[in-house]
Amino acid sequence: GPARTVRESSALVDLEIPYALGAITLEFLVFIAVGFAGWVTISRSIDAEQRLGSLSRYLVVFFVLGSIPVLFGPTSVTLSSLPLALLGLVVVSLVSVRGFLFPGFLVRGDGVFAALKHSVQASTGAFWPLLSLVILFGLGYWVLAQVPLVGGFLSTTLVAPIHSVSLAVVLERRSNR
Repeated sequence: GPARTVRESSALVDLEIPYALGAITLEFLVFIAVGFAGWVTISRSIDAEQRLGSLSRYLVVFFVLGSIPVLFGPTSVTLSSLPLALLGLVVVSLVSVRGFLFPGFLVRGDGVFAALKHSVQASTGAFWPLLSLVILFGLGYWVLAQVPLVGGFLSTTLVAPIHSVSLAVVLERRSNR
């Protein structure tokens, strides 16, 4: 996703309460806006009925999945950790391909576990095309995020809608098999 600034926890030590609450509120509003935009784009692309239940499930999963990179952070790869890094890359690739359609099924109204099951089933037999999309969108987000000052905005506003519509097209094609 978009590039982010890093906030060290030590910066919060002497921060006054109003400023801390303001910063937390802004972060939360950005999360809600981006998640809501993704949900609306996907729901309109698949002609799904927009229901509060699917929005809430989508936002919770969006938050959980978005928190993983923040919690674990980037790591550097050394020669001695290369085999483990390659194994991690294979696992992330498999999970990304199998979960590519997961948001679409959530927006459609499936529960979390049903959406995951349907995503795995619908992605069967389409590993390479889906992996190509995952790589293409990941590179698109990353390249645009590198643009100074407006990178986060560009990556989100240009690649995210294309990603959402592509997800809807693949979901429609894979569900109608």
